[in-house]
Amino acid sequence: MMFNLGSIYLGKYFGIPVKVHWSFGLLFFYVIYTGQQFGMPVKGILNFALFTLLIFLCVVLHEFGHSLSARKYGVNTQDILITPIGGLARLERLPENPFHEMVVAIAGPAVNLVIAGILAFFLWITDYGFGIIGDNESQVFNYYSNFPVLLMFLNLALLVFNLIPAFPMDGGRILRAGISIFKGREKGTLIASWVGRVLAVMFMIYGVYFNQWGLIFIGVFIFFAARSEYRSVAIEERLKSGRVADILSNAVHIFEENDLMQDVFKQDDDNYCDAYLVKNESEKIIGIINREVINQARTDGDIFTPLYRYMSDHFEPVTPELPIRQLFYLFSTKTYQILPVFGNGGFMGIVSRSDLQDFLTLKQK
Repeated sequence: MMFNLGSIYLGKYFGIPVKVHWSFGLLFFYVIYTGQQFGMPVKGILNFALFTLLIFLCVVLHEFGHSLSARKYGVNTQDILITPIGGLARLERLPENPFHEMVVAIAGPAVNLVIAGILAFFLWITDYGFGIIGDNESQVFNYYSNFPVLLMFLNLALLVFNLIPAFPMDGGRILRAGISIFKGREKGTLIASWVGRVLAVMFMIYGVYFNQWGLIFIGVFIFFAARSEYRSVAIEERLKSGRVADILSNAVHIFEENDLMQDVFKQDDDNYCDAYLVKNESEKIIGIINREVINQARTDGDIFTPLYRYMSDHFEPVTPELPIRQLFYLFSTKTYQILPVFGNGGFMGIVSRSDLQDFLTLKQK
């Protein structure tokens, strides 16, 4: 066991690291508080804490169901993180094939069904029965014989709860995968995301009305996680399918290399741009005047210097067929603000960093 960046490392199982978030410890304060509210004796509270650990063991097994099924499709798991509100298998990515994603989503609840089945079989063959010993909540955890029955019912509850189609919960992912088969991944994510957000609001309303703060927290998490995941998937789809031609702009002013900086200032005042291109007498693009240079020249009051002294000849011409993913890499790793686009035997226009950001920025959905 070791501490690492706010989590406790519990070891590696099936090649997957398991960690506990530091906030998990707060759960036991809630256990003590709840036990006292129900009038449990010290033994009952300690047993309640032990039972809580058993529940989270089932949660970890649930996450292993996701992780090991994802491995079957070539998707590795970074780790499994245990938090006060449940477990999280942090997959490196999700399978893009909707059938594969559906299998991975179903695998977790299937583990809870198997656990419940094993416990039910144990209770049946041992004649323990399915009854609970104790007249009220304060006595339930005084008897260890109640543990298998309670654990069976809680695994069934986890099964049902996780199958609620509140994306990005398992049921929501199953819904997304089913829609994606017919409508595509982005459309499927959008629909599942909205269903998840509606259900999240219902969770919060129910939680407020019945004073269930845990459900309120889960509702808030689902609401924002659903929206965030949709945006991530939509950006991935744009990066995957987009081309430079999709954001090509012809609205560009090209200066002569012997033009002066005052010409840039005047053009800039009339029509602000991130950067400008510079050409020579042969109409060849030879450089770029960047925003940083323009601002510095304004600060210095340098108006009569020819552009060729300020321009940068370090740029990479691109083609309209270049995938957006590669353009995104260029802008992410270099300081370019605009790049010239050449095709069909000549200059076609420009692509800018801001145009790429606009292309990847989604309207509120």
